[in-house]
Amino acid sequence: MAEEKKTRRRFKLKRYTRERIQDQLSFLSSRYVYGGIFFLLVGLLGLYANLRPSAKIETGVAPWSRPDRVSVQKSWSYFYPAWDDSLFWPFRSEAEKAAMQELRLSAAALPNLLTDPQKRLDPQLPITPVLIPSVKFWLDVYARYDSRVRIIHDRNRPEIVYGVLDFRSLHEDFNSPVLLRKQIRKIESQVLSQLQLLLLALHSEVTSGKVYSRELETLKSFLADKGVLGNSDALARDLRTQSGQKDVFHMALVRSVKLLPLMETIMRRHNLPAGLSRLPFVESSFNPHARSKVGAMGLWQFTPPTAREMIHPENKALWVHPMVQTQAAARLLRQYRKVLPDWPTTVTAYNSGVGRLSRLVTQHRAKNYESLYLRAEKNQLGFAGRHFYPSLMAASLVEAYKEQFFDLLKTPPTYVQIMGYGNPMEAELCLKLED
Repeated sequence: MAEEKKTRRRFKLKRYTRERIQDQLSFLSSRYVYGGIFFLLVGLLGLYANLRPSAKIETGVAPWSRPDRVSVQKSWSYFYPAWDDSLFWPFRSEAEKAAMQELRLSAAALPNLLTDPQKRLDPQLPITPVLIPSVKFWLDVYARYDSRVRIIHDRNRPEIVYGVLDFRSLHEDFNSPVLLRKQIRKIESQVLSQLQLLLLALHSEVTSGKVYSRELETLKSFLADKGVLGNSDALARDLRTQSGQKDVFHMALVRSVKLLPLMETIMRRHNLPAGLSRLPFVESSFNPHARSKVGAMGLWQFTPPTAREMIHPENKALWVHPMVQTQAAARLLRQYRKVLPDWPTTVTAYNSGVGRLSRLVTQHRAKNYESLYLRAEKNQLGFAGRHFYPSLMAASLVEAYKEQFFDLLKTPPTYVQIMGYGNPMEAELCLKLED
């Protein structure tokens, strides 16, 4: 009992006095006090920002026709719609109008290459009629728009393009890449939200039979021409953006100058179509230092498990060597072809996995890639898998007719500075290694 009383007395809380409080406050550093004041001010500013009225679109009212158009226009001024430019012209500056005209001219200059007029493509990798809309979309990505422009399109039918977000002027206003990306994401999110509301408003007009406003009528005509007017509610869920890659593709062409002849030789040595050597345009833009979010690396984007199996169990330097990777990719593609019906299906398996493609071919009784493309559901391959082969064919067309799009004697100066890979691949990376 005596020991318990001593313990209680020892841990008994002392009564706070003015002197004790002053002593304890003296231990607090002034920086903590100032930090507390700072976070309090930040919280008050955040509360004030949340209480401000937001510039959301009312159902059935387009953003450019609202009374608060000035605030909404901050994000919509970067958007160039495909359905009716005239609605936007009164709100455009002269610089914005000139930028729009420039995009139109680049579209008109894009030649009709889908027929391969000079027969430069590999005949074993055909562009079938069902793939033409998707290939056209990827031609725009690789040869029309650069990385400062984002295309807004439908996820399942990329040929349905609602317009583009032109951020070229925004790149000139920001010196910080971090702040630039943050601002681009913000504007893109706002525009996609507005488009979703427009499509949902159009769906309610269709189902209720109300009278269309001028803005919705033009969008209605646009969707009717595409044959998807009755699915506007589904279209609102399938909006997607895709960055242009014309400048990136230009750099890929510069990097590939010394590599492509050697890679074509390796493909022929393995009795494979030479056109498969264009896969790195889609996989890595011919950047040997490319890394993906899942750890894929090099020109052919090998994951570590695949590199251990197909190249070397431990030597990581060989994992990213361009020619060693090419030889391993050739062996891998040859194995895939043995269990799949044709080369387009084999190319798709390189992206989506040979197991998945084998199951889909069996499930849909597909005798070739075209029948699989028509029968397989959109979510069975995902966007990347479904459009991997069309994007390869678009890249092959642009590479085959590169003189019509690029000045190959002049390396893009901006990307030389940013990426540091302006010159063709060094000679030691182009060694032809035997199997």
